[in-house]
Amino acid sequence: MRHQRTPAREVTDAAQLSAAVHGGAADIVIRGVIGCRGPLGLGPGQSLRGADDEAALMFRRGGLVLTRNNRIANLSLRSGPHDLAVSLEAGPEDRGTLDLADLRIEGRVQLIFGLRANQGRVRITRVALTAADATGEADRPWGNGVEVVLGAMTIWNRATARSCIDLEIDGLALGAPQAPVRGTGLFIAGAGDGAGGVVRAGALSVGPVYADSGLPPGTTHAAAGGVFILTDAEVDHLACAGPLVTHGANAVPVDNWGRTRLWTVTGDVISHGPSAIGVINAGHLGRLEIQGRVETFGQGARGCSIYGPTGALRLGALRTHGAAATGVQIVDRLESLEILDHLTSSGDPGEGLVKGVMVPMPADGVHIETSGDLGRLSVGRYAVTGRDALAVRNDGRLGDHGAG
Repeated sequence: MRHQRTPAREVTDAAQLSAAVHGGAADIVIRGVIGCRGPLGLGPGQSLRGADDEAALMFRRGGLVLTRNNRIANLSLRSGPHDLAVSLEAGPEDRGTLDLADLRIEGRVQLIFGLRANQGRVRITRVALTAADATGEADRPWGNGVEVVLGAMTIWNRATARSCIDLEIDGLALGAPQAPVRGTGLFIAGAGDGAGGVVRAGALSVGPVYADSGLPPGTTHAAAGGVFILTDAEVDHLACAGPLVTHGANAVPVDNWGRTRLWTVTGDVISHGPSAIGVINAGHLGRLEIQGRVETFGQGARGCSIYGPTGALRLGALRTHGAAATGVQIVDRLESLEILDHLTSSGDPGEGLVKGVMVPMPADGVHIETSGDLGRLSVGRYAVTGRDALAVRNDGRLGDHGAG
C-alpha cells in the first residue's frame, strides 16, 4: 500500500505550534513571529521551517530540543545567550540525520550525544550564531593540563562504546567584531579516551569567528578557542573563511587536539589576551595554511605552539606583542615551517601557559625545544628585538633553514 505524503501544516501562533508538534505533524511551517514560553521538543522525523525570511521562534527560556531525523530550516531562533537554542533530548541511540539549515540563532547550539549513542549524522548549512555564552557550563572535557570551555556551537560524542557521529558543515559564522560569542566558538569533540565515541568530518566550512573565552587573566586550569578540534575528532579538510579572532585569557583561535589532515584559513588569525596562543597543535595535523597573518597581543601569547606531530605549517606573516610571546614554539616533530613575509616579536622574557603550567621563556622568533624536531625552516625576514631573544633558538634538531 502506498502512503501519501502528509501535507505541510502551517502555524501562526504558539497554540497552533504546540498542537502541530504534539499531534505528530511531520512538516511544520512557521509563519510570522511566534513566542514560546519554554523548550519545545520535536518527535522523531519532525521538521520545522519558516514560510519566509521573517519567520522566527522567540523563547523566554530554552529552545528547540531534537530527537531523531529532525530538520530545522529558514528560521530565526532567539533564546537568551546562556540558554540552549538547539539541544538534544537524552534517548535514542541512533539519531538519524539532524539537519540545521539557513538559521539565524541567538543562544547556544549544544548537540551532545550520550553515553549509549551509536550513530548519527549532523548537517549544518548556512547558520549564523550571533549571541551565545557557554562560560557557565560546568561540564567540560579535560586534557593537556586544562579543561576546555564548551562552545557557542558544541558537537560532542560522549559515547563510552566505539561509535561515530558524521559531521558536515557548509557555512557557519560565529559572533561579530563588537559582539563575540563567549566561551569557545566551534567545539568538536569525541569521548576523549581513544576507545569511545568519535566525530568524523569530511569537509567543514567555517567563518568568520569572533569569540571571547570569558576567562580572567591568571587562569591556568582552563582554555577556550575560536575553532577547537578536540581529542577523538577526525577532520579531513577544515576551511576557515574570514578572520578567526579571539579575546580573553587562553583563547586560541586555531586549536587542534584531534586528527586533522588539512586546515586552511583565508583570512587573519588574531588573539587578544594573556597566553592566547594563535595556533596550537596538540594532536595530529597534516598541514595548516594561513594565507593572512597570525598576530597575538598578550603576555605569553605565542604565535604557534607545536605539541604534536605536524606536517607543514605555512603562514603569510607572524607577529607577537608581549613578554614571553615566542613566534613559533616547537616541542614535537614539524616537517616544514614556512613564513612568507616577516616573523616579528618584540617582547622581553616572561611567563606563558604551557599545558596548565606557567613557564618562563624569552620572546624568541623560533624556539625548537629539546624534544622538538624541525625538518625545514624558511622565513622571509626576522625582526626579533626583545631582551635575550634569538631569531632561532635551537635546543633540539633543525634541518634546512634560511631567510629570504
